[in-house]
Amino acid sequence: MKHDNNYLSDSDCLKGLQAKGLEAVVGEMKCPPEDCGGVWGYAEMLEILKQPDHEEYESNLEWLGDEFDPEYFNKDEVNKWL
Repeated sequence: MKHDNNYLSDSDCLKGLQAKGLEAVVGEMKCPPEDCGGVWGYAEMLEILKQPDHEEYESNLEWLGDEFDPEYFNKDEVNKWL
C-alpha cells in the first residue's frame, strides 16, 4: 500500500498480511522476549540457560520468570497473532 509520504505503517503491513490469509503451518521455539538484545542476545541467553553454574544463570531465570520455556511453540497462538 503506497501512501503520499511513501512509507507503510505497521498496521498497513498487517492488513496486507491478513488479506492474503497467511497461516503458520510449522514452527519451533519461542520468539525472543522483549529487551533481550535481539537475535544475538537471545542466542546468548539460551546458552546461559544451558549452564546452571554460569554467573548470569540466576538473573536470567529471575528476569524470564518461572514459566518461560524456550522450546515452546503453539501454531494456533501464532495464527491468532497473524
